[in-house]
Amino acid sequence: MAVPSTISIKINGAPVDDQLLLTLQSIEVELGVREQGIFRWKTIMGQDPAGDWASFAEQRFSPGSIISIDVGLEANQRSLIRGYLTEFKMNFNADPCSSSLEIVGLDALEKMKRSERRRNLAGLTLNAAVSLLFNDSQILPPSSGVPNTGAASPNGQPPAQAQNDLEFIRRLADENNCEVYVEPVNGTDQGFFQPLNLAGAPEIPSPIMIQQGPINHVRNASFYYDLTGPTAVTANFVDANGRALGDPVRVDLRDNLSSFDKTLLGPPGFAKVERLQRSGSETREHLQARCAALLERNSWVVVGKGELDTQSYGDLLFPRHRVRVQGAAGSFSGDYLVWKVKHTLTREQHCQTFELRRKLGVN
Repeated sequence: MAVPSTISIKINGAPVDDQLLLTLQSIEVELGVREQGIFRWKTIMGQDPAGDWASFAEQRFSPGSIISIDVGLEANQRSLIRGYLTEFKMNFNADPCSSSLEIVGLDALEKMKRSERRRNLAGLTLNAAVSLLFNDSQILPPSSGVPNTGAASPNGQPPAQAQNDLEFIRRLADENNCEVYVEPVNGTDQGFFQPLNLAGAPEIPSPIMIQQGPINHVRNASFYYDLTGPTAVTANFVDANGRALGDPVRVDLRDNLSSFDKTLLGPPGFAKVERLQRSGSETREHLQARCAALLERNSWVVVGKGELDTQSYGDLLFPRHRVRVQGAAGSFSGDYLVWKVKHTLTREQHCQTFELRRKLGVN
């Protein structure tokens, strides 16, 4: 049975009135791994009695306003995003009925992006550094998931200075093979800093069925291997003149794969290699960890993309959750991490455009 979606929107904690909801054209919410969440809310832009266009907009939609968008499927109400308004656009059309107001906002990581403090986290543990960065932006820091690595940077040195706190914490995440993101929890912004993990990810109970028949919620889908990124990473210490010192460090996606999966990468000489050059206080172990972290970020090469109808699917997709794919042939069926999802809601329908990923050797 089809399950209709309901939309709930709040501005600074207050529900929007029914009259504004009646002018809704569409809402798009895009969420993804290594991306800021973003929403776009389009509504009909009417005129007031004096003939002015949407004179209420500047008062109601001021920059920095908190806009929460929730979606309900029957009794199951879920928060999609708690965003901070960054702009509104007045889109005029010769047909007055087609003129619209577009409200755009980004998730709470936007507050970190707008923080320009100069950071020196030398001597702090990774957990302490992450908590400080989130707390300073009034985002709840993670209660778990931060790797217990000791110093914030694996080589004991803080990352190079960044333009803002978001860039800084993402550099920390790259060094420690982690993902930085926020989610709305009980009207607050909850921060996360942890590795991507398919096996330990929260599960979406409804499988995605890639097949014809009475259960046909997928409108279209494609599956493939994405080998555009590096499939091997090497690094050398270098001296002041750029000359390599000692034996190189190398990590390769071919390591620990079955013979079948290795054939998907081609022969060893066909590897797409990225080379890092490092010098200074790093140890060989740290250089190995840097190479492994870069390769890890590019190891999610089995990809599924498509679009599904939410009413017939009856569930919601969220990034960093695990979902089962069925009916996509033996090579592509199995468990995936939801990598990206765009929820598109209109008065008539709710579509979810998805990207799923997993590593080779996993099904």
